[in-house]
Amino acid sequence: SLFQEQFFLGCQQALETGGIIVTQNGVPFYQPEELVAAHKCRQKVFLYAGFYTAPVPLYAGGYMAFGWGSDVLDPSKISTEQLKERITKAGLKFKIYTSQGHISSFTPPPRILELLAEAEG
Repeated sequence: SLFQEQFFLGCQQALETGGIIVTQNGVPFYQPEELVAAHKCRQKVFLYAGFYTAPVPLYAGGYMAFGWGSDVLDPSKISTEQLKERITKAGLKFKIYTSQGHISSFTPPPRILELLAEAEG
């Protein structure tokens, strides 16, 4: 029942205004059906829904998809300038994270785009 419409409806009700839910969504190359099914459910529930990807070296496949949903925020629309400003204001220093990497993680790889297009028919 995880990642089905009922699950996301419960999450939506639990979120405060402006909140966003993020869930792991498996390895796109090994679990394409799960990725597409969960995305369709998120889209039914939230005004904004999408994916971002990140390397997770210790997980089988090493490349994970994370699904997100929100009724207020679309994190894929933030600019590198906005991120840099937030990082500076918070006084954060990173060894791996960059604002450019953050933005690029919201650009799904071609295989995910293909899977979603195939599912839409």
